[in-house]
Amino acid sequence: MKLKLLLLINLFFVGVIYAQCPTGNVTLASQNEVDNFLVNYPTCTTITGNLLINTNSDISDLSPLANINFVTGTFSISGSNYGTSNLTTLNGLNIQEVNSLIINRNQVLTEIDALTSLTILNDGGLLIYENPVLANLNGLSNLVPMGNGNLGEIVGNFWINDNPLISSISVFENITKVGFEVQINKMPGLLNLSGLHNITESGSLIISENSGITDLSGLEGFTKVTTQVVVFRNDNIISLTGLDNLSDVEGSFRIEDNDQLQDLTGLGGLTTVITNFNVNAPQFFDISNNDNLTSLNGLSTSLTTIGGDFSLYYNNSLTDLSALNNITNIVGDLRISNNALMDNLNGFQNLLGIGQTLQINSCLLYTSDAADDSL
Repeated sequence: MKLKLLLLINLFFVGVIYAQCPTGNVTLASQNEVDNFLVNYPTCTTITGNLLINTNSDISDLSPLANINFVTGTFSISGSNYGTSNLTTLNGLNIQEVNSLIINRNQVLTEIDALTSLTILNDGGLLIYENPVLANLNGLSNLVPMGNGNLGEIVGNFWINDNPLISSISVFENITKVGFEVQINKMPGLLNLSGLHNITESGSLIISENSGITDLSGLEGFTKVTTQVVVFRNDNIISLTGLDNLSDVEGSFRIEDNDQLQDLTGLGGLTTVITNFNVNAPQFFDISNNDNLTSLNGLSTSLTTIGGDFSLYYNNSLTDLSALNNITNIVGDLRISNNALMDNLNGFQNLLGIGQTLQINSCLLYTSDAADDSL
Protein backbone atom coordinates (compact mmCIF):
# COMPACT_ATOMS: atom_id res chain seq x y z
CA MET A 1 0.00 0.00 0.00
CA LYS A 2 2.78 2.43 0.90
CA LEU A 3 4.59 1.56 -2.33
CA LYS A 4 1.46 2.34 -4.40
CA LEU A 5 0.95 5.64 -2.58
CA LEU A 6 4.59 6.64 -3.13
CA LEU A 7 4.28 5.79 -6.81
CA LEU A 8 1.15 7.96 -7.17
CA ILE A 9 2.86 10.86 -5.43
CA ASN A 10 5.86 10.57 -7.76
CA LEU A 11 3.60 10.50 -10.83
CA PHE A 12 1.76 13.58 -9.54
CA PHE A 13 4.95 15.60 -9.16
CA VAL A 14 6.24 14.48 -12.54
CA GLY A 15 2.94 15.70 -14.07
CA VAL A 16 3.25 19.04 -12.30
CA ILE A 17 6.80 19.49 -13.58
CA TYR A 18 5.88 18.70 -17.17
CA ALA A 19 2.78 20.90 -17.09
CA GLN A 20 4.58 23.80 -15.43
CA CYS A 21 3.45 27.20 -16.83
CA PRO A 22 3.01 30.66 -15.38
CA THR A 23 -0.52 31.61 -14.38
CA GLY A 24 -2.32 34.48 -16.08
CA ASN A 25 -0.90 36.93 -18.59
CA VAL A 26 2.77 36.85 -19.59
CA THR A 27 4.69 39.93 -20.76
CA LEU A 28 8.24 39.61 -22.06
CA ALA A 29 10.10 42.90 -22.48
CA SER A 30 13.76 41.90 -22.80
CA GLN A 31 15.88 39.14 -24.30
CA ASN A 32 16.83 38.10 -20.79
CA GLU A 33 13.16 37.58 -19.92
CA VAL A 34 12.64 35.52 -23.08
CA ASP A 35 15.68 33.35 -22.29
CA ASN A 36 14.63 32.90 -18.66
CA PHE A 37 11.17 31.76 -19.69
CA LEU A 38 12.68 28.55 -21.06
CA VAL A 39 14.78 28.11 -17.92
CA ASN A 40 11.86 28.66 -15.57
CA TYR A 41 9.17 26.86 -17.59
CA PRO A 42 10.99 24.29 -19.75
CA THR A 43 7.90 22.21 -20.50
CA CYS A 44 5.26 24.92 -20.79
CA THR A 45 3.11 24.56 -23.91
CA THR A 46 0.04 26.64 -23.03
CA ILE A 47 -0.29 30.25 -21.87
CA THR A 48 -3.59 30.60 -20.04
CA GLY A 49 -4.09 34.29 -20.71
CA ASN A 50 -2.28 36.78 -22.95
CA LEU A 51 1.26 36.46 -24.25
CA LEU A 52 2.67 39.92 -24.93
CA ILE A 53 6.11 40.34 -26.51
CA ASN A 54 7.38 43.92 -26.34
CA THR A 55 9.67 44.45 -29.32
CA ASN A 56 10.58 47.98 -28.30
CA SER A 57 13.49 46.30 -26.53
CA ASP A 58 16.60 44.22 -27.13
CA ILE A 59 14.58 41.10 -28.02
CA SER A 60 16.03 39.54 -31.19
CA ASP A 61 15.55 35.79 -30.71
CA LEU A 62 12.25 34.06 -29.89
CA SER A 63 13.53 30.49 -30.09
CA PRO A 64 13.37 30.02 -26.27
CA LEU A 65 9.56 30.16 -26.71
CA ALA A 66 9.52 27.23 -29.15
CA ASN A 67 7.61 24.94 -26.77
CA ILE A 68 4.59 27.26 -26.58
CA ASN A 69 1.80 25.99 -28.83
CA PHE A 70 -1.34 27.53 -27.38
CA VAL A 71 -2.34 30.99 -26.15
CA THR A 72 -5.86 31.17 -24.74
CA GLY A 73 -5.88 34.98 -24.85
CA THR A 74 -4.18 37.49 -27.14
CA PHE A 75 -0.81 36.78 -28.70
CA SER A 76 0.75 40.17 -29.29
CA ILE A 77 4.06 41.03 -30.93
CA SER A 78 4.10 44.78 -30.49
CA GLY A 79 6.55 47.62 -30.36
CA SER A 80 6.40 51.37 -30.60
CA ASN A 81 6.83 54.15 -33.12
CA TYR A 82 9.68 55.35 -30.94
CA GLY A 83 12.72 53.73 -29.41
CA THR A 84 14.83 50.84 -30.68
CA SER A 85 13.69 47.48 -31.98
CA ASN A 86 15.85 44.45 -32.83
CA LEU A 87 13.38 41.74 -33.82
CA THR A 88 13.59 41.07 -37.58
CA THR A 89 11.91 37.63 -37.76
CA LEU A 90 9.72 35.39 -35.63
CA ASN A 91 11.97 32.36 -36.19
CA GLY A 92 11.77 29.81 -33.41
CA LEU A 93 8.05 30.15 -32.71
CA ASN A 94 5.73 27.16 -32.94
CA ILE A 95 2.41 28.76 -32.05
CA GLN A 96 -0.56 26.69 -33.23
CA GLU A 97 -3.66 28.26 -31.69
CA VAL A 98 -4.51 31.71 -30.27
CA ASN A 99 -7.62 33.65 -29.37
CA SER A 100 -6.43 36.94 -30.94
CA LEU A 101 -3.34 37.91 -32.91
CA ILE A 102 -1.80 41.38 -32.92
CA ILE A 103 1.38 42.30 -34.82
CA ASN A 104 1.98 46.03 -34.68
CA ARG A 105 4.60 48.77 -34.63
CA ASN A 106 7.55 46.48 -35.20
CA GLN A 107 10.12 48.81 -36.73
CA VAL A 108 12.51 46.19 -38.18
CA LEU A 109 10.32 43.09 -38.54
CA THR A 110 10.68 41.93 -42.17
CA GLU A 111 8.80 38.61 -42.24
CA ILE A 112 6.51 36.40 -40.17
CA ASP A 113 7.08 33.05 -41.90
CA ALA A 114 7.43 31.25 -38.55
CA LEU A 115 3.67 31.65 -38.06
CA THR A 116 2.92 28.98 -40.66
CA SER A 117 2.35 26.70 -37.65
CA LEU A 118 -0.57 28.90 -36.59
CA THR A 119 -3.78 27.26 -37.76
CA ILE A 120 -6.58 28.40 -35.42
CA LEU A 121 -7.81 31.86 -34.39
CA ASN A 122 -10.60 31.52 -31.85
CA ASP A 123 -12.98 34.22 -30.58
CA GLY A 124 -10.83 37.34 -30.87
CA GLY A 125 -9.47 39.51 -33.67
CA LEU A 126 -6.63 39.75 -36.19
CA LEU A 127 -4.75 43.05 -36.27
CA ILE A 128 -1.60 43.74 -38.29
CA TYR A 129 -0.65 47.39 -38.49
CA GLU A 130 2.20 49.89 -38.62
CA ASN A 131 4.98 47.47 -39.57
CA PRO A 132 7.07 49.63 -41.93
CA VAL A 133 9.38 46.95 -43.39
CA LEU A 134 7.17 43.86 -43.22
CA ALA A 135 7.40 42.45 -46.76
CA ASN A 136 4.55 39.93 -46.87
CA LEU A 137 1.98 38.00 -44.87
CA ASN A 138 2.87 34.53 -46.12
CA GLY A 139 3.23 33.20 -42.60
CA LEU A 140 -0.53 33.38 -42.12
CA SER A 141 -1.38 31.14 -45.05
CA ASN A 142 -2.55 28.27 -42.81
CA LEU A 143 -4.63 30.37 -40.43
CA VAL A 144 -8.32 29.45 -40.16
CA PRO A 145 -10.61 31.58 -37.95
CA MET A 146 -13.00 29.58 -35.76
CA GLY A 147 -14.97 32.34 -34.03
CA ASN A 148 -18.06 31.14 -32.16
CA GLY A 149 -17.10 27.68 -33.38
CA ASN A 150 -17.87 28.68 -36.98
CA LEU A 151 -15.37 27.92 -39.69
CA GLY A 152 -14.04 31.16 -41.21
CA GLU A 153 -15.54 33.61 -38.67
CA ILE A 154 -13.53 36.35 -36.95
CA VAL A 155 -15.52 37.58 -33.96
CA GLY A 156 -13.53 40.77 -33.37
CA ASN A 157 -11.74 43.21 -35.67
CA PHE A 158 -9.77 42.40 -38.81
CA TRP A 159 -7.28 45.20 -39.53
CA ILE A 160 -4.52 45.32 -42.12
CA ASN A 161 -3.30 48.89 -41.83
CA ASP A 162 -0.18 50.91 -42.64
CA ASN A 163 2.12 48.13 -43.81
CA PRO A 164 3.55 49.98 -46.83
CA LEU A 165 5.60 47.15 -48.39
CA ILE A 166 2.88 44.51 -48.50
CA SER A 167 1.52 43.99 -52.03
CA SER A 168 -0.89 41.09 -51.44
CA ILE A 169 -3.46 39.97 -48.86
CA SER A 170 -4.34 36.77 -50.70
CA VAL A 171 -3.55 34.67 -47.61
CA PHE A 172 -6.88 35.60 -46.04
CA GLU A 173 -9.16 33.54 -48.26
CA ASN A 174 -10.19 31.41 -45.26
CA ILE A 175 -12.10 34.32 -43.72
CA THR A 176 -15.87 34.27 -44.36
CA LYS A 177 -17.33 36.65 -41.75
CA VAL A 178 -16.06 39.44 -39.48
CA GLY A 179 -18.07 40.53 -36.45
CA PHE A 180 -16.63 44.02 -36.08
CA GLU A 181 -14.47 46.03 -38.48
CA VAL A 182 -12.74 45.07 -41.67
CA GLN A 183 -10.11 47.77 -42.19
CA ILE A 184 -7.70 47.90 -45.13
CA ASN A 185 -6.03 51.28 -44.70
CA LYS A 186 -2.82 53.04 -45.73
CA MET A 187 -1.51 50.16 -47.82
CA PRO A 188 0.18 51.93 -50.77
CA GLY A 189 1.88 48.75 -52.01
CA LEU A 190 -1.37 46.82 -52.21
CA LEU A 191 -2.42 46.21 -55.83
CA ASN A 192 -5.85 44.67 -55.21
CA LEU A 193 -8.08 43.22 -52.50
CA SER A 194 -7.88 39.61 -53.66
CA GLY A 195 -8.02 37.28 -50.70
CA LEU A 196 -11.11 38.86 -49.14
CA HIS A 197 -13.50 37.38 -51.70
CA ASN A 198 -15.01 34.83 -49.30
CA ILE A 199 -16.10 37.41 -46.70
CA THR A 200 -19.88 37.79 -46.94
CA GLU A 201 -20.63 40.00 -43.93
CA SER A 202 -18.96 42.36 -41.47
CA GLY A 203 -19.83 45.02 -38.94
CA SER A 204 -17.92 47.78 -40.75
CA LEU A 205 -16.02 47.82 -44.02
CA ILE A 206 -13.39 50.55 -44.27
CA ILE A 207 -11.17 50.87 -47.35
CA SER A 208 -9.06 54.02 -47.17
CA GLU A 209 -5.82 55.60 -48.38
CA ASN A 210 -4.76 52.72 -50.61
CA SER A 211 -3.14 54.43 -53.60
CA GLY A 212 -2.30 51.24 -55.50
CA ILE A 213 -5.81 49.89 -56.07
CA THR A 214 -7.99 51.03 -58.99
CA ASP A 215 -11.25 49.39 -57.91
CA LEU A 216 -12.60 47.18 -55.13
CA SER A 217 -12.15 43.84 -56.85
CA GLY A 218 -11.80 41.18 -54.19
CA LEU A 219 -14.86 42.25 -52.20
CA GLU A 220 -17.34 40.34 -54.39
CA GLY A 221 -18.39 38.11 -51.50
CA PHE A 222 -19.83 40.95 -49.43
CA THR A 223 -23.62 41.01 -49.26
CA LYS A 224 -24.21 42.75 -45.93
CA VAL A 225 -22.54 45.36 -43.69
CA THR A 226 -24.29 46.15 -40.43
CA THR A 227 -22.59 49.35 -39.20
CA GLN A 228 -20.86 51.37 -41.94
CA VAL A 229 -19.10 51.27 -45.28
CA VAL A 230 -16.32 53.81 -45.84
CA VAL A 231 -14.46 54.24 -49.13
CA PHE A 232 -12.12 57.14 -48.41
CA ARG A 233 -9.15 58.79 -50.09
CA ASN A 234 -8.15 55.98 -52.43
CA ASP A 235 -6.39 58.22 -54.94
CA ASN A 236 -6.57 55.94 -57.99
CA ILE A 237 -9.91 54.19 -57.67
CA ILE A 238 -11.98 54.78 -60.82
CA SER A 239 -14.96 52.60 -59.89
CA LEU A 240 -16.49 50.66 -57.00
CA THR A 241 -16.44 47.41 -58.95
CA GLY A 242 -16.12 44.61 -56.42
CA LEU A 243 -19.09 45.69 -54.31
CA ASP A 244 -21.51 44.39 -56.93
CA ASN A 245 -23.12 41.85 -54.58
CA LEU A 246 -23.44 44.21 -51.61
CA SER A 247 -27.16 44.60 -51.04
CA ASP A 248 -27.62 45.71 -47.43
CA VAL A 249 -25.79 48.52 -45.63
CA GLU A 250 -27.69 48.83 -42.38
CA GLY A 251 -25.70 51.86 -41.21
CA SER A 252 -23.88 54.72 -42.89
CA PHE A 253 -22.26 54.67 -46.33
CA ARG A 254 -19.46 57.18 -46.99
CA ILE A 255 -17.77 57.68 -50.37
CA GLU A 256 -15.32 60.53 -49.96
CA ASP A 257 -12.09 62.01 -51.37
CA ASN A 258 -11.55 59.44 -54.12
CA ASP A 259 -10.06 61.80 -56.70
CA GLN A 260 -10.31 59.52 -59.77
CA LEU A 261 -13.73 58.00 -59.08
CA GLN A 262 -15.93 58.66 -62.11
CA ASP A 263 -19.28 57.10 -61.20
CA LEU A 264 -20.85 54.56 -58.83
CA THR A 265 -20.32 51.46 -60.94
CA GLY A 266 -20.26 48.56 -58.50
CA LEU A 267 -23.30 49.56 -56.45
CA GLY A 268 -25.82 47.89 -58.73
CA GLY A 269 -26.90 45.39 -56.09
CA LEU A 270 -27.58 47.90 -53.31
CA THR A 271 -31.14 47.72 -51.93
CA THR A 272 -30.80 49.10 -48.39
CA VAL A 273 -28.90 52.04 -46.90
CA ILE A 274 -29.61 52.69 -43.20
CA THR A 275 -32.35 50.70 -41.51
CA ASN A 276 -32.76 52.55 -38.21
CA PHE A 277 -32.68 56.35 -38.34
CA ASN A 278 -32.02 58.16 -35.06
CA VAL A 279 -32.33 61.94 -35.16
CA ASN A 280 -29.99 62.24 -32.15
CA ALA A 281 -27.27 60.14 -33.78
CA PRO A 282 -28.04 60.39 -37.50
CA GLN A 283 -26.56 58.02 -40.02
CA PHE A 284 -25.86 59.08 -43.55
CA PHE A 285 -25.25 58.24 -47.18
CA ASP A 286 -22.47 60.70 -47.97
CA ILE A 287 -20.90 61.22 -51.40
CA SER A 288 -18.42 64.06 -51.16
CA ASN A 289 -15.10 65.50 -52.35
CA ASN A 290 -14.77 63.16 -55.33
CA ASP A 291 -13.25 65.58 -57.85
CA ASN A 292 -13.79 63.53 -61.03
CA LEU A 293 -17.20 62.10 -60.21
CA THR A 294 -19.42 63.17 -63.11
CA SER A 295 -22.50 61.04 -62.44
CA LEU A 296 -24.04 58.61 -59.97
CA ASN A 297 -24.51 56.00 -62.69
CA GLY A 298 -24.13 52.49 -61.39
CA LEU A 299 -26.29 53.08 -58.33
CA SER A 300 -28.86 50.32 -57.96
CA THR A 301 -32.31 50.89 -59.44
CA SER A 302 -33.63 48.83 -56.50
CA LEU A 303 -32.61 51.47 -53.95
CA THR A 304 -35.78 53.47 -53.32
CA THR A 305 -35.34 54.66 -49.72
CA ILE A 306 -32.36 56.18 -47.93
CA GLY A 307 -33.02 55.57 -44.26
CA GLY A 308 -31.03 58.55 -42.98
CA ASP A 309 -29.32 61.70 -44.26
CA PHE A 310 -28.25 61.95 -47.91
CA SER A 311 -25.41 64.35 -48.70
CA LEU A 312 -23.75 65.45 -51.94
CA TYR A 313 -20.86 67.80 -51.11
CA TYR A 314 -17.92 69.21 -53.07
CA ASN A 315 -18.10 66.89 -56.07
CA ASN A 316 -16.65 69.43 -58.47
CA SER A 317 -17.43 67.57 -61.70
CA LEU A 318 -20.85 66.16 -60.79
CA THR A 319 -23.57 67.15 -63.25
CA ASP A 320 -25.74 64.07 -63.68
CA LEU A 321 -28.12 62.91 -60.94
CA SER A 322 -30.34 60.80 -63.17
CA ALA A 323 -29.34 57.59 -61.34
CA LEU A 324 -31.44 58.82 -58.40
CA ASN A 325 -34.67 58.44 -60.39
CA ASN A 326 -35.87 55.55 -58.23
CA ILE A 327 -35.39 57.29 -54.88
CA THR A 328 -38.82 58.02 -53.42
CA ASN A 329 -38.04 58.67 -49.77
CA ILE A 330 -35.19 60.18 -47.72
CA VAL A 331 -35.86 59.66 -44.02
CA GLY A 332 -33.30 62.22 -42.79
CA ASP A 333 -31.86 65.39 -44.31
CA LEU A 334 -31.13 66.03 -47.97
CA ARG A 335 -28.05 68.23 -48.31
CA ILE A 336 -26.61 69.30 -51.67
CA SER A 337 -23.78 71.78 -51.40
CA ASN A 338 -20.74 73.12 -53.28
CA ASN A 339 -21.00 70.91 -56.36
CA ALA A 340 -19.53 73.52 -58.69
CA LEU A 341 -20.95 72.33 -62.03
CA MET A 342 -24.34 71.06 -60.90
CA ASP A 343 -27.00 73.12 -62.67
CA ASN A 344 -30.12 71.00 -62.14
CA LEU A 345 -31.74 68.47 -59.83
CA ASN A 346 -33.02 66.19 -62.55
CA GLY A 347 -33.06 62.78 -60.93
CA PHE A 348 -35.24 63.65 -57.96
CA GLN A 349 -38.44 63.56 -60.00
CA ASN A 350 -39.85 60.63 -58.04
CA LEU A 351 -38.82 61.84 -54.59
CA LEU A 352 -42.00 62.00 -52.49
CA GLY A 353 -40.68 62.87 -49.07
CA ILE A 354 -37.79 64.24 -46.99
CA GLY A 355 -38.09 63.43 -43.31
CA GLN A 356 -35.93 66.22 -41.96
CA THR A 357 -34.16 69.23 -43.56
CA LEU A 358 -33.62 70.22 -47.19
CA GLN A 359 -30.41 72.19 -47.73
CA ILE A 360 -29.18 73.31 -51.17
CA ASN A 361 -26.43 75.87 -51.65
CA SER A 362 -23.43 76.91 -53.75
CA CYS A 363 -24.54 75.06 -56.90
CA LEU A 364 -25.43 76.43 -60.35
CA LEU A 365 -28.97 75.20 -59.99
CA TYR A 366 -31.68 75.73 -62.55
CA THR A 367 -34.17 73.04 -61.68
CA SER A 368 -36.47 71.48 -64.25
CA ASP A 369 -40.21 71.68 -63.76
CA ALA A 370 -40.25 67.99 -62.87
CA ALA A 371 -37.62 68.41 -60.19
CA ASP A 372 -39.38 71.52 -58.88
CA ASP A 373 -42.63 69.64 -58.60
CA SER A 374 -41.06 66.82 -56.61
CA LEU A 375 -39.15 69.06 -54.22
